[in-house]
Amino acid sequence: MENFHRARLIVLWGTNTLSSNIHLWPQIKEAVANGAKLIGIDPYRNHSIDQCHQFIQVRPGTTRAGSGDDERDHQRRTGRPRLHRASHARFDKLRERVAEFPPSRAADICGVTKDEIVSFAREYAATRPAVIRVQLRSAAPRGRRHGGPDDRLPPCSHWLVARCRRWRVAFKQGMFRVRMKECFQRPDLTPGNPRTINMSRLGEALTEARPPVRAIYVFNSNPAAVAPDQSKVLGGFRREDLFTVVHEQFQTDTADYADILLPATTQLEHRDLVEALRSLLSGVQRAGGGAVGEAKPNWEVFRLLAERMGFEDDCFRDTDEDIIRQALATDYEPLKGITLERLKRDGWARLNLAETFAPVCGWRVPYSFGQVRVLL
Repeated sequence: MENFHRARLIVLWGTNTLSSNIHLWPQIKEAVANGAKLIGIDPYRNHSIDQCHQFIQVRPGTTRAGSGDDERDHQRRTGRPRLHRASHARFDKLRERVAEFPPSRAADICGVTKDEIVSFAREYAATRPAVIRVQLRSAAPRGRRHGGPDDRLPPCSHWLVARCRRWRVAFKQGMFRVRMKECFQRPDLTPGNPRTINMSRLGEALTEARPPVRAIYVFNSNPAAVAPDQSKVLGGFRREDLFTVVHEQFQTDTADYADILLPATTQLEHRDLVEALRSLLSGVQRAGGGAVGEAKPNWEVFRLLAERMGFEDDCFRDTDEDIIRQALATDYEPLKGITLERLKRDGWARLNLAETFAPVCGWRVPYSFGQVRVLL
């Protein structure tokens, strides 16, 4: 996002940036002041759309672009989508699929005019530099491993960038996650190949899985409100034989179904390693004082549970600062030289990357938002 102010065309696609991504808005305002055009694509008019030069109002549910029946068949067979890779073969398949949707057919599906589609496509292709800002309504489908392709728009927007030869001027500053090491994932601590249930199918899992799910621990998420197929999700949470633990800050929709509700700290009450959303900055979050009441951060709850359950592995004795140091102890070039001590001293650090750079086409990282995991 650091270079949005350089853009000549900014597309806000399915995002209310002015309300939900306010730290980006000054960059957008500067670009507009310098003559950039701002286009909004969304099913409804929001605060951001009111600031746009053009509004393309699409029919709800049509902002996602499919990538072919082969993708859906693969997901149905394996339970996970393919990762989108940069290759001529993949682009040729996408091009063939897109050819099935000429502007007239796409217009009928999306509830817009053919002229709107053609005009937008030509303007995007002709304007440099241009940027597409996309957003999801819910993190539930995408907030899991292999969940990215559930939102079809981002991968296809990447192909648009590549096809229009935008990589040398594009501002796609990917979300550089701290690389999860094997020592964090620790598959050796989960022997016996435990069952893993996809969060996007939580409703089905809670009502139809065999053997049935008997217990669920929820943290950093509100599945009763954000997981797909809400009627099944709520039906599952209503089961008398389901033991539900929720670690939360508020009385959320999911917390209403908790057998045990554990108080969680807010972001100002615990230390953490943080990244600026869609930026190249990293910082350390200091605890602003003692936690209120009995509230505890995730890592401490897991440590206490491990202790009470009799686990003696060294990792369960790590402090929050130990975990941060382990996360930063990496050979990953953009993070070299960034230490906890440096972040404590300076408050933040920029990743070791040039001011403008061209990511590898199709590069993606697995997202890890709050999840509901069922390990049996």
